[in-house]
Amino acid sequence: MSTLDIKKSAIIELLSGSVDESTLTKILNLLSQPSSSKSEELPSEVVDGIKRGKSQISTGKFVSNDEMKARYQKRFPNAKI
Repeated sequence: MSTLDIKKSAIIELLSGSVDESTLTKILNLLSQPSSSKSEELPSEVVDGIKRGKSQISTGKFVSNDEMKARYQKRFPNAKI
């Protein structure tokens, strides 16, 4: 599975939960705006962190949301996730 497919799957998984119509409208509005480079507005540490994260994803060094939830639930059994 490519990085793009992983990202698409993650977005679909997040949206498949209980998302109200106003949230979906906001997302559509954000996606329809022309993209611009926000990295000029971010501190260099943040940009570096994003680059590291992207690199980790492309090399398969990441944990799925479901796996993180399972780990958290195991560690904190009374938590409502």
